[in-house]
Amino acid sequence: MSVVKSSLSSDQEKKLLSLFGRVRLHLLYKASVHGYASDSFHQRCDKQGPTLLAAYNGSGYVFGAYTAKDYGQSYVLVSDDEAFLYSLGNGKGNAPLRVASDDGKYGFTDGAAGPDFGALKFLLLRAIVVSNPGTGFTFKPVDMHGDDRALTELEAYRVEDIGGFLAKPWRATDWTIKRKQELMKKIQEYQPELSGVTQARVLLVGPVGAGKSSFFNSINSLFRGHMTSQAISGVCGKSVTTQFRSFPIKAGKGGKMLPLVLCDTMGLESQPEAGLNVDDLYNIYKGRIADRYQFSPGTPLQEDAPSFRKTSTLGEQIHCVVYVFDTCQLLCDEIIEKMAAIRKRTNLMNIPQLLLMAKVDEACPLVKENLSDVYRSEYIYKKAQQLSTALGIPLCCLLPVKNYSEELELELSTDLLLLNAVQQMLHYADSFFENQPESHFDRQRELCCLYYFSPPGIMTVVKSSLSSDQEKKLLSLFGRVRLHLLYKASVHGYASDSFHQRCDKQGPTLLAAYNGSGYVFGAYTAKDYSQSGVLVSDGEAFLYSLGNGKGNAPRRVASDDGKYGFTDGAAGPDFGALKFLEQDAAAVASNPGTGFTFKPMDMHGDDLALTELEAYRVEDIGGFLAKPWRGNDWTIKSKQELMKKIQEYQPELSGVTQARVLLVGPVGAGKSSFFNSINSVFRGHMTSQAISGVCGKSVTTQFRSFPIKAGKGGKMLPLVLCDTMGLESQPEAGLNVDDLYNIYKGRIADRYQFSPSTPLQEDAPGFRKTSTLGEQIHCVVYVFDTCQLLCDEIIEKMAAIRKRTNLMNIPQLLLMAKVDEACPLVKENLSNVYRSEYIYKKAQQLSTALGIPLCCVLPVKNYSEELELELSTDLLLLNAVQQMLHYADSFFENQPESEQEMSDTEQKMSKNRN
Repeated sequence: MSVVKSSLSSDQEKKLLSLFGRVRLHLLYKASVHGYASDSFHQRCDKQGPTLLAAYNGSGYVFGAYTAKDYGQSYVLVSDDEAFLYSLGNGKGNAPLRVASDDGKYGFTDGAAGPDFGALKFLLLRAIVVSNPGTGFTFKPVDMHGDDRALTELEAYRVEDIGGFLAKPWRATDWTIKRKQELMKKIQEYQPELSGVTQARVLLVGPVGAGKSSFFNSINSLFRGHMTSQAISGVCGKSVTTQFRSFPIKAGKGGKMLPLVLCDTMGLESQPEAGLNVDDLYNIYKGRIADRYQFSPGTPLQEDAPSFRKTSTLGEQIHCVVYVFDTCQLLCDEIIEKMAAIRKRTNLMNIPQLLLMAKVDEACPLVKENLSDVYRSEYIYKKAQQLSTALGIPLCCLLPVKNYSEELELELSTDLLLLNAVQQMLHYADSFFENQPESHFDRQRELCCLYYFSPPGIMTVVKSSLSSDQEKKLLSLFGRVRLHLLYKASVHGYASDSFHQRCDKQGPTLLAAYNGSGYVFGAYTAKDYSQSGVLVSDGEAFLYSLGNGKGNAPRRVASDDGKYGFTDGAAGPDFGALKFLEQDAAAVASNPGTGFTFKPMDMHGDDLALTELEAYRVEDIGGFLAKPWRGNDWTIKSKQELMKKIQEYQPELSGVTQARVLLVGPVGAGKSSFFNSINSVFRGHMTSQAISGVCGKSVTTQFRSFPIKAGKGGKMLPLVLCDTMGLESQPEAGLNVDDLYNIYKGRIADRYQFSPSTPLQEDAPGFRKTSTLGEQIHCVVYVFDTCQLLCDEIIEKMAAIRKRTNLMNIPQLLLMAKVDEACPLVKENLSNVYRSEYIYKKAQQLSTALGIPLCCVLPVKNYSEELELELSTDLLLLNAVQQMLHYADSFFENQPESEQEMSDTEQKMSKNRN
């Protein structure tokens, strides 16, 4: 099936776009492909936001309708003052005709039939449009469609606002020829660190048509110096790649082979038994599938097949997995589900992963005009964040690229994005090599990986529905505050008990209600919800409306007597004039004059049906402290001194060569990312040796011990960072606290697979009955996300952990991660971290809640979206490591003399045992 293409000519598209601001059109539905049927239309177009219809007739007219609201088959007349009908005429130089509704409010009837704008009804009589000018919209039929109502085509497009330029690029990039030459030289001179491995093998995985084969051709063209087409690529809806292919690359015709092999697979498809069979991936990863193996979507490769290799070397395995996605395309649930399954098994095999955002030039007109604006484009940044959240891949692992598609000559900006991507692949392949134990993958781990090739369990993070502009308007109603999302009705349920479960006793709280007319409105109280059953007086309470997004200034409504607040019952939030979650439904009851007075049209457009309801805790971020609560030297000299001290550190205990530090904390706090960040600082570039993600379940499922080298091939640092499964609030989820004793005592082997419900037993394969002092944990570091609230269940688990850690006399620190995301002042300038009132307050709160002295609390920022190191980030990270080594020394000093005397003997025994 060929890819569905728009029927709009270039000139027609330009005319259509002239009816809007900065937008792009994304084709959702095409009647000649998907059928002239209303159910086909709704299947592809419901809940897609602003939508444009384009109808074509035999007289050459292109005409249609636009609405800023969702189709949702709600069976109501949807008011939409942005809705309009239009005609581009019949291509004879006509200027576009734009027809607003007669009353300025009429939109469409949102039924299960075709789109019904009153004056124009589509799909009612299949390929015939029903035309009734004067019903909501008035026009002359000859001007609109030449009085020809028989359609040759009908299309629907999602209309996406591409925004403008960011105030500051989200990544820094050098766009010079010198940088291109440096990258090409580094790539050609790359050498894997593992003996016997000569090339990094990178596997490309992604949906059909995303650009996997084209990426290889583009890289090959770059190093050849002219366009090539070694990998078969195309523009069809079924996978052109039907074989497993391994593509080596030469530096020029007849030149030296590059230390890189790009491997291509069949594309992913949404249908269950179409496209790449996910069960084939394990054997691909293990290097057991021969080049040119013919994929069979319905049947994975069997061990008795001719293409199956029963054994493989580490050099034949996959060292980095790269997901390739088309930035222009929407992600369907089926592809997200398949990707979750792939991510889960890839994580279990400790293979680093990147994601290429292909076709960024096609996705954003600003980038198409100038590719070097890719990191300045608001739209591309927003798409990167959406992909990161949907697929559970950290933003620092997302790389925008443009493949060569229509050019005959190489272009510098295209080459630089491609080369940056290849450079990152080699860095990540190095992370894979560093992860290899001496015996590589033993059979137990193999069976574990096979067992976990199971349906996905990834839950995406709950995100606010506020646009950037809406958030700015909301914040303008306050002083210096940040909003922390507590409750989202579409996720947690339109029920008062769900609201109170998440919002009671949270202090100042803001409600944000969304309706189908585009209005965002709500209420604020400075007091707690607590279901006290009384009328709470609150002189700071107010109602507000941001309008329906047409440049309205925020409307703020104080109570009539300056004291009225809300009725604090067990039902939904009740501010008298506005009652939310009325009868536990997606509706608001509006009674202006009851405590607050407003005009319904101004507040919510007289539309009381909600499409979303959110609640935020309102946190005052304050300003700057009169004096920083800690001193810090933010110079390059300080960084060099810290790196030197860390590299020269020596444990004070004879026979112990490295300090072993254990990272413990909730899911998603940033434990794995902290190790990757430290490793990156000492490597001088971004790495991803520890698997990290942005999902609601723990990505780390094994106990991992990560040594660190001072540069590629450099000396091993006297520090090992150990990573654990994340803590979760549910009793039998996440890290099993009973495993900690054995971890502390060094009795759990590297790569032990955690079981949340069952702690490690003494007779298990991963259990060491004896261990040396050097194999034990010398410092425990708790990692918490500064942006997140601490729930009672996590505090309770932490109290149990603290109790047993104290009993074992292990020193403890606490890292406050993501301080830049927590405070806008710190995001603006990371060196403000010790001047921020808000960060200081959060440090005090964490100290009190977890019982950890303030001197043991260290703010840090992990690398999350950057590709280059930054001085202030490095200094916070290095200061944290320095403190860990100091605290490890405290552990060594705490050891009784008998333990110290035995350490040399134990060390020798351990070497003999291993």
